[in-house]
Amino acid sequence: MSASAGRFYRAVVEALRDDDVQVVVSAPDGVVDDAPDNMLVAPHQPQLALLRRTRAVICHGGHNTVTESLA
Repeated sequence: MSASAGRFYRAVVEALRDDDVQVVVSAPDGVVDDAPDNMLVAPHQPQLALLRRTRAVICHGGHNTVTESLA
C-alpha cells in the first residue's frame, strides 16, 4: 500500500470518528487499527448492495466506485 493510501484512510477515520453516522470502510487488514464504534472496516464489502442504502461515498476516485455511486 502506498503512503498516500495510508494517509487517505487515516484522514477518513479522523474526519468521521465522532460523527453520528455509520461508516463502512473497505481497507486492507491492518491499515485501520483504531476504528471507532461507528466504523465497520473490512478488506471487502458488498459494494453494490451497500450503495443502495448509502447517502454519501468518499473514495479515491476509482472508476468502478465513482460510476456505481452515480448510477
